[in-house]
Amino acid sequence: MYNDRSERETAPRIIPPWLLHRARLAIEEARTAHPRLDRVGWNRRLPRRQQAEPFNLHSVATAIGFIESGKVTLLPTPRRSSYALKHSAERWGERNGFEPYVGNGDFILAALNCGVPLGRAHGANCAVALRVEAA
Repeated sequence: MYNDRSERETAPRIIPPWLLHRARLAIEEARTAHPRLDRVGWNRRLPRRQQAEPFNLHSVATAIGFIESGKVTLLPTPRRSSYALKHSAERWGERNGFEPYVGNGDFILAALNCGVPLGRAHGANCAVALRVEAA
């Protein structure tokens, strides 16, 4: 018998191919359009020999799916922390058979891809113009 955690970790993912394709394109575009953004968030100044942490395809797709799911509302100005919103995307992903972990930078990249306005970066995080609707 498995505990809940191990069952979740081995559960098959059902991310649609079109969403994975969109996430792949977003990741490729981010390499040139947002070189300071990595999976952790807005890149801290890393030594040249140390590489940024790469985005995760399934996590970016999960965050895009969450943003476009109708569970969030676009706000007129960025107010919510990207870090807080990434946790909402993780819960949504786990409930819907998508990726149960979303990096802060994966979420920021998804928000950029969906045209969501972002505020100034504060460390690795930034403000995002989204509000999560009550379930």
